[in-house]
Amino acid sequence: MQRLAGVAILSFVLALLALLPSTSWGQTYIQASPPTNQVPIVTPNGLVYYPQKIGTPIVKVGWLPAYAFTGVLVSVTDGASSSDCSIGGGLELLLCQYNGSTWQAVAGGGVGSNVEVNTTLLSSSSTINFENSAATNGLTLSFTNPSGGNVQLGFSGQLSNAGLANSSATVNDTTCTLGASCFAPVTDATFVADTSYTVGLLGCPTSTGKVANCASGVNPPVVGVLLAKSGSNAHFAVSGSAAVTFQATTPVTFGDFICVDATNAGMVVDSGATPCTTKQIGVVVTTAATATTQTVFVQMGKN
Repeated sequence: MQRLAGVAILSFVLALLALLPSTSWGQTYIQASPPTNQVPIVTPNGLVYYPQKIGTPIVKVGWLPAYAFTGVLVSVTDGASSSDCSIGGGLELLLCQYNGSTWQAVAGGGVGSNVEVNTTLLSSSSTINFENSAATNGLTLSFTNPSGGNVQLGFSGQLSNAGLANSSATVNDTTCTLGASCFAPVTDATFVADTSYTVGLLGCPTSTGKVANCASGVNPPVVGVLLAKSGSNAHFAVSGSAAVTFQATTPVTFGDFICVDATNAGMVVDSGATPCTTKQIGVVVTTAATATTQTVFVQMGKN
């Protein structure tokens, strides 16, 4: 009778062991001395086992065992906050550690909910706000969320010249700012410059086929206002904006006629509103204070 009873008890124990839940984590143990640093898992039927797994177990808050070795780490997938391991049902992914009596959240131990930007962890794990930029060089960067959590970057405003690598263009030695009015001179650089060549004076051809400062006279053969040379070639304005030289400091007024100075070689005079009695060089387009050099609109061939 006793032998039959022993056999029945052994059969019951073996059947009970066969009912233990299988796990993909590895081998299951029921013993008084569990493996080192293994987290005991309590099954729905009250049994305690110690899964063998390399790495940190991942569970929900409700699955955290009441007992574990001090220092054991478990990743929780449903924390209500990033600093608490006792309340589940949330969306926080955090790392919990058993301190000998309770499970405590490990500071900075989130496992994926919080986002890092340039290696800095964001303060919120549930909301990320993209802020529009301040206007820079006329443009403002803005963010919108049109649908489905898609963040869209847009621009508004108008790019200013300050935002351009090159905000001006130089035409025939005249620098013109983009978007502004500019009078670029029409030039000719097919003549070789003579040794007597001064920027701002009137240029005339020589007997050797070069261009030099004009000599004095009422009607010299002016080809244009001399500009900076292009290599060894003469560079002169025959139309457009150019700086001319006066013998004396002279104020100019919009609309004044600018004429050849018959006395001072290569220079000009302001004839005011009276048409030129010598060769006309151009007209004043901007009123300016007294100076020996003034910018005029060159109009060669108007006489």
